[in-house]
Amino acid sequence: MSEEVLHCLLGRIPPMQSKVILQNHSRHPVRQHVYPGVIPSTSTSASVEGALLFDLSSLDLKLLDYFEERA
Repeated sequence: MSEEVLHCLLGRIPPMQSKVILQNHSRHPVRQHVYPGVIPSTSTSASVEGALLFDLSSLDLKLLDYFEERA
């Protein structure tokens, strides 16, 4: 998710670490959604790169969940 979208949703850009690797998972399209889903993979070479967000409130998480469910 871009910093612009995060700022629009949360009113701020939370601290984050980019280029985080989630091993043994793969990214797949989700029908009728813009964002892909990430699921466990049986392949030991599978990985997904993303960002890890810090200092999110429960409201932040609800806003992100709502946005991603609608996207």
